[in-house]
Amino acid sequence: MVGGAQAGGVSTCTEPNCGPAGGTTRYSKSLVSYKRAVQAPHAAPMGKALTGETLAGELAGSWDEVAGVVTFPWQAGEGLELYLVALSLPAQSTGAAQYSAPGWQRELFFLDFGDGVPRLLSSYLLDADFTPQAGDVIDQAGQLWYSQFALYQEAEELAGDADFYAGYAEGAAIADIRFVANDAGEVQQIAIDIYDDAGNYQYSVAPQAGDRLNPSFVGYELEQPDLLYALFYFDQPRAIIEEISLERSYYVPSALNDSALPEGFDSAGLEVAVLLEGVKTVDGESSFAYSVPQSLGYTWGKAQQSTSSGGGSSGVIAPWLLVLLSGIGLVLRRRHSHAAA
Repeated sequence: MVGGAQAGGVSTCTEPNCGPAGGTTRYSKSLVSYKRAVQAPHAAPMGKALTGETLAGELAGSWDEVAGVVTFPWQAGEGLELYLVALSLPAQSTGAAQYSAPGWQRELFFLDFGDGVPRLLSSYLLDADFTPQAGDVIDQAGQLWYSQFALYQEAEELAGDADFYAGYAEGAAIADIRFVANDAGEVQQIAIDIYDDAGNYQYSVAPQAGDRLNPSFVGYELEQPDLLYALFYFDQPRAIIEEISLERSYYVPSALNDSALPEGFDSAGLEVAVLLEGVKTVDGESSFAYSVPQSLGYTWGKAQQSTSSGGGSSGVIAPWLLVLLSGIGLVLRRRHSHAAA
C-alpha cells in the first residue's frame, strides 16, 4: 500500500519510481501517480506486413518510434480525462508529420483466468516477427505482444510463506503479461514477467493454477505524456482457476457480464478513437508525446457493423462522449523498459 491515507482517500507516493516530490496519489479504487521510465519499450519492427485496416494520423516533431493507439475516452473522478489503451500498433511515416499503422482488425485481446469472464487487456505489439531466444519462457515464434502493469502472486511463494508479498508496495509483484500470437490472432503461449518495486526486471514464469493475478488496462492523460495510469480490475489479485486463457476477439464488456465493472457500465457506447504516440530517447532518457485523438466514426458496440475505414477522419472526440467510470482501481505509473523483448 502506498503512503498514508489523507482527506478524500488521497495519499502521497513514496515508492522509488514516483514522480518529483512524490506526486499526488490515490490507490485501491482510486489513483496513484508515477512517472514513465527513462527508457521506453521498443515498438515492433516494421519488417513484416500486418493485415487489416490501416490507422492514420498526424504527429508533429521528430520521433524514434511512433505507434498508432486504438483508444476509448474515459473520465475518472475529479475531472480527470483519460484515453484508455485498447491496442497499440507500430506506425510508419508517410510524409511530413503523417503516419500510418496497419493491422487493425476491430478485435481486442481479452483475458480469462478461469472464472469465465473475458477482460480487456491493453496490448502492445512488440515484434510482428518474433523469434524466441534461448532461455526464454516463451519458445514459440509469432507476433510478440505484451500488456503492462498486472499485479501477480505466485502460488509457490505463498505456499512457502503466506506473508511473502507483505513487503511489496502493492502487496504483490508488478508484472507484465507477455504473449505470442499467430497471424490470425490466436494466442500460442503466455509468460508473466516479474519486476521489483523499482521497475527492475527479475525473471519470467509461465502462469500456473493457483497463482493470483490482478490485470489492468492502461490510460493516457493527454496533458501529461510522461505519465500513465494502470486501471486494476480488483482490490486484490484473484486466483487463476485451472488455467489462464487469452484470445483476440470481438467482445463487448458490460457490468451485466462482469461484476468487476461499475454498475451500469456498458462498453457498447464507447467511441473508438485513434491517437499517435511518439517516443524519442536521448542519452538513455525517453520523452513521449500524443497526437489529438480522432474518432474512427463508430462505437465499440457497432465496430463489427460499420464499414467506414479506420483513419481518424471523423473528427476530434466530443467531450460529452467521455464515459465516467468509478470503482475500478486506478494507479498512475512510470513505464519501465521491457526486458524480455
